Amino acid sequence: MPRKRNRINNFNATALVSIAILIDTFQFLFGLIPFIGGIIGSFIGLLSFMIFWVWYKMLRITFGDKMKKFVIRFSFYILDFIPFIGMLPLFTVGVIVTIKTTRDEDKEYNKKQLQKYEKSLSTPRLKPNRRNRV
Repeated sequence: MPRKRNRINNFNATALVSIAILIDTFQFLFGLIPFIGGIIGSFIGLLSFMIFWVWYKMLRITFGDKMKKFVIRFSFYILDFIPFIGMLPLFTVGVIVTIKTTRDEDKEYNKKQLQKYEKSLSTPRLKPNRRNRV
């Protein structure tokens, strides 16, 4: 029986979303401060992007294997750097989309692996030939 792939379990999903909400809250509060708040908010966005990138790498989540996936995931993080748009909870939305797409990918992967396993069980095995023995 093949092992099931589950890159983001419930604990990691809760932790990712909780930290993203915390980051978006800080960005919103700093965004209310004129001029300097936008700079601090952009710095928080950049720092959080780097932290989450490392976290995703530890969970074996990639961004760039398909162009569509790359554009969808990366667009939330890029929009987060724009000063007043960065006050919106885009980082949290991006994390939730990443969790959802990763879980969908894992379900598809598990389904394909199970089909391969079932197919390997249904194929007859060849008997060893006596002439091939050493």
